[in-house]
Amino acid sequence: MRLSIGDMARASGTTVKRLRHYHDKGVFMAAHTDPATGHRWYEPAQVADAMLVAQLRRAGVPLAEISGIVAATTHRRDAAIRAALAAVDAELASARERLVGTAALLQAVPEVSYAVRRVPEQWVVSTAARLSREECATWFDRSFTDLIGRVGIPWGPLGATYSTEFFTDDHGTVTAFVPVAAGTPGAESLPGGTFAVAVHDGAYTHFDLTYAGLGRAVGRDLTSVSDETVRELYLVGPGHSDDPATWRSEVWWPVLQDSVPLDPCAHAGASTTTGRATGVDHLTERP
Repeated sequence: MRLSIGDMARASGTTVKRLRHYHDKGVFMAAHTDPATGHRWYEPAQVADAMLVAQLRRAGVPLAEISGIVAATTHRRDAAIRAALAAVDAELASARERLVGTAALLQAVPEVSYAVRRVPEQWVVSTAARLSREECATWFDRSFTDLIGRVGIPWGPLGATYSTEFFTDDHGTVTAFVPVAAGTPGAESLPGGTFAVAVHDGAYTHFDLTYAGLGRAVGRDLTSVSDETVRELYLVGPGHSDDPATWRSEVWWPVLQDSVPLDPCAHAGASTTTGRATGVDHLTERP
């Protein structure tokens, strides 16, 4: 005996439209397709898999992962399901964090303290890839581990640059870099420049609030250089602490040097100001 696609929909708690979609995507295939009519037929033993697919989709598991779970042996299926649901739980936690940040923005864009820094070129080893925001965390873990394995102890905080396309198109070139001594094999020059720098404390899920505040301040006080890469420095991060509350990063927004107001009362080494820059922080290259 076989089940029609309508009967399978009733039995599994899903819809005919979804069953057709799962078949077309290769996630859950009908056992038989009539070559003359195109009608799809299912074996009764497939009801359990159809229910599994429906439940996993309702839980938010992507179709690509569901395909692997359905194809897995019974022994490996339980582990695959647990891993997929754990990933969904992590994404939900991240989404809750983002919603908290969005709720804060309903009140006002936060006021962000910043300093202006003029920095010389720096020697680094680096690796680059074209990424989306969602791909960055895993890629950074792998890339920084590889770079540090090549050069040993870094000469300064780990960092990254982000191309303009990363922000405008949701995908763009991201470069992870590790500072090194001049003459290190494979080292290259990271260009210097003038940057508005803001400190971000805590988990990376609220980075958008720091960006929003810094971007508003730059637009108000300075002139942005939109075709240069934004930088981030990770002063304290996952490699130092498992507690995101202790993490500290810096966002470096490129600005036009001629737009920086000079305060006669400012002193070299001023690193943070409230609301607008009152001086310039002149950094020197590490010998």
